[in-house]
Amino acid sequence: MPSISYPIVGAYYHPPAKAILEFLPVGHPLILLPEPTNEVDPNAIAVWIKSSSLPDPGSEEWESALAGFGLTWDELRSKPYYHLGYIPTTAAAQIMADGGLNLDRDGQVKAEFTVGARGGPRVRFDLHQPTFRHGDDSGASS
Repeated sequence: MPSISYPIVGAYYHPPAKAILEFLPVGHPLILLPEPTNEVDPNAIAVWIKSSSLPDPGSEEWESALAGFGLTWDELRSKPYYHLGYIPTTAAAQIMADGGLNLDRDGQVKAEFTVGARGGPRVRFDLHQPTFRHGDDSGASS
C-alpha cells in the first residue's frame, strides 16, 4: 500500500494542538476523520489524537507548554480526543476526488505522526487501507 504524508495545518486554531505536536514522537498514532458536513470545506480531512495515547510529559517543558494554554496534564488527558488540525485543502480535495479515504469500521483511518524536512508536523498514512464492509468481522476487504 502506498504511504503518503501531508503537513498538519490549522493547529493554531485548535489549542493546545501546537503544544501537543511539539512533543509527539515520530510514529505516534493519529486518526484521520473526513468531515463531509464541514460548512467551510466538505472535503476536509481532520487529524485527531486519542488523549489516552499521549506520551507522559516527562519534562518541565511539556508541562510549561500546556500551562501556556491554561491546562494541566490531568486536564489534557480528561478529554478523550484532541483535534490537531487538517490535511491541506488542496490535498484533501484531491484525495476525495480520487475516491476518498478507505475508512475502518470506526469511520476513520489510522495514521501516524511524522515531521517534514524542515521540522514541520506531518501526518503519514496508507492511502488505500483495507475497508471494513458491513457484516465482515475481519475488517479487511476481499
